[in-house]
Amino acid sequence: MALHRPAAEPGKVIWEMSGTLARVAPAHEGVTCHGPRSFDVIRFAPLLLGVLCAVGCHARGPVAVPSPAGALLSPNMKGWELYTWQDAGQTWFTLLPGTNRGKTAAEVFSNPRDTNGPDGIAITVAGLDALGGVLARLPAGETVTILALRYPATELERVATPDAVEGYARSAAAQLGLVLQ
Repeated sequence: MALHRPAAEPGKVIWEMSGTLARVAPAHEGVTCHGPRSFDVIRFAPLLLGVLCAVGCHARGPVAVPSPAGALLSPNMKGWELYTWQDAGQTWFTLLPGTNRGKTAAEVFSNPRDTNGPDGIAITVAGLDALGGVLARLPAGETVTILALRYPATELERVATPDAVEGYARSAAAQLGLVLQ
């Protein structure tokens, strides 16, 4: 990238980078860019800043302390496993007790359910708001391991946890006194 400083008027600087000229003037005059994508930076900066703040605050803002959506669960010595996957544009979650064995796709992928029977505890919900209600059912101090999965699948295949899910889960877990791994 070519960068040089050609002669300019006193008190003003003009920089040329790869054929694009930018006039940099004192702040009270604003900054004007000249080139193929010409626009007045100062005119759009407040709008851009407002949009970025609104999006950033919404996406990463603190989560209100969720209320339990159902009966409180007992502590589990081996912690809890929270599985998440995407299906038809919806984010799904299944909470299962931690064990020393791998889970099957049939155990994890399910329609909404809330069971606490002889086969154990299994809670499946859709959406971040519903996740907050599930996490609020856990006693403070419990460890929750989050595992993102590819769906559909016949075998469980891990993928990266989506940022929105990770951020929401971390914020809710912190407020509820849970340890998220």
